[in-house]
Amino acid sequence: MPDNHTPDIPEYTRATPNDVGLVKKLLQINYPNIPITRIQFIGKVNINSKNFRVGQYYVKIIKAYPGAEITLKVPLLHTLMRQAKIPLPAFVPNNHAQTVSIFPEETRSQYYFYVQRFIDAHFYTGMQTEFEIAMRILKRQKGIFSSIDINDWPKKPYQNWTAHIIFEKILSLPEDNSPFDKLVRPEVPAFIKQAKGFDQTYPILNFSQLHHFDLHPHNFLFRNKVLHAVLDLESISVVPYEIATAFNIYKLARKSIATHNMTLDEVRKVAGTFFNLEYLRPFAIYELVRRLGVVLKLHYLEKNKVWDQDLLKHMIGLHEVDLIFRQKSFA
Repeated sequence: MPDNHTPDIPEYTRATPNDVGLVKKLLQINYPNIPITRIQFIGKVNINSKNFRVGQYYVKIIKAYPGAEITLKVPLLHTLMRQAKIPLPAFVPNNHAQTVSIFPEETRSQYYFYVQRFIDAHFYTGMQTEFEIAMRILKRQKGIFSSIDINDWPKKPYQNWTAHIIFEKILSLPEDNSPFDKLVRPEVPAFIKQAKGFDQTYPILNFSQLHHFDLHPHNFLFRNKVLHAVLDLESISVVPYEIATAFNIYKLARKSIATHNMTLDEVRKVAGTFFNLEYLRPFAIYELVRRLGVVLKLHYLEKNKVWDQDLLKHMIGLHEVDLIFRQKSFA
């Protein structure tokens, strides 16, 4: 399946008049010393956040959705990652010497936002040198955030694991003969089995620490084969190291293979020097099954089709994980 992180450089489009007005207002109030030049929208539309380039600055605006308060934790995460020698973009403090701003301040907050120095670099391309660097980062993040109290952490994707219950409910529903239902229904018994496998594994996992849970190709910035920044600290969640690591390996490996920068055997060999792939294989599967549970819950139980487009990607992902994480001896 083609990789969904194919562009290797940031894609720019013209910001809408509403976005231009919002960015200007935020900067004029909180960053009066930043010259407001051309405002460009970066990437594709994201449900909860928007990214902009303003001259030599990067502006991220996050809607105040449930869980978005994690943005206020980003400065602490930034400090701990830098102490672990993980490169990150430099923050630009606002006129109150704060890293993260809230707007509007006088009423219920509608946005969180921050400004960083823009880094002129490309995303992870899948080349072997980049893959090796990324594997070292995955290894290095273990325990970085162990000093943080996770009790009130807003992102706990495994806190209410109900995937097998969702799948069983779907099987009890009448068939609707839609292409979506015809694709899903034959696979649901396998999803139930995989979800119950997680239930058996749950007691041995550590749910008391944070890890970056979304180290996909567009969250690494490289230039001249050197890693210049890891991005998207808002994706740091209460997730066991095994699940975060396995799923991050999968996302990086699939791009290396899909772009023909590495063969499947090369990916296995390199990743296998850092991690026990056979051991990690079920943890990547658990995360894909969790995501399938989210998609199917929305579609069948909440009649919300916003994530239907991800169904096939996650289903194919289960087979891709088997290929990537399969144990093989390299003489």
